[in-house]
Amino acid sequence: MAKRTLTIEAEYDYDFHLFAICGRINHYKLCYFINKKLQSSLGRSKVDILVKKEKEAGEIAFPLYSFDDKPNDSVWLLHANKHETDVEEDSQELEGSLFVGLKNTRRQKYTLIEEHNKVDYFLQVHHPLSDTEKKEIIQNIKLIKHVLAIYELDISTIKSKENLLIH
Repeated sequence: MAKRTLTIEAEYDYDFHLFAICGRINHYKLCYFINKKLQSSLGRSKVDILVKKEKEAGEIAFPLYSFDDKPNDSVWLLHANKHETDVEEDSQELEGSLFVGLKNTRRQKYTLIEEHNKVDYFLQVHHPLSDTEKKEIIQNIKLIKHVLAIYELDISTIKSKENLLIH
């Protein structure tokens, strides 16, 4: 009997605006200040963005904040692009040393969108925006202390854009 193989190709809808935010600020503080500047109501989502590790077992959790603006029929998502965790490494024990029995740990850094590894956060707006609305968002977020830069990204140029499919 001949084997049949079926393949399903799905095209995803990347119909949202994506803003890249760079700055040394914690995600919860950034969320607070965005809410204050833009009169939004971003809140911590019950579920974070989970991405499987490439070489190791387990998943990486990127914090996610969401705002469902029903009157304007829009959804806003703020999520981290970077995650750091401590990883224990196998260390050779040095007998007769002060350091016998100590574990060697190192900081492992992960990024959600690897080609934009300098970006700290992404803001997705699932709603058509005019140029003036985009400029207003950018100008207001630039006013937040510790935000170094914000700019809009063209989603079609991102290789790992499937990591942005959250909604």
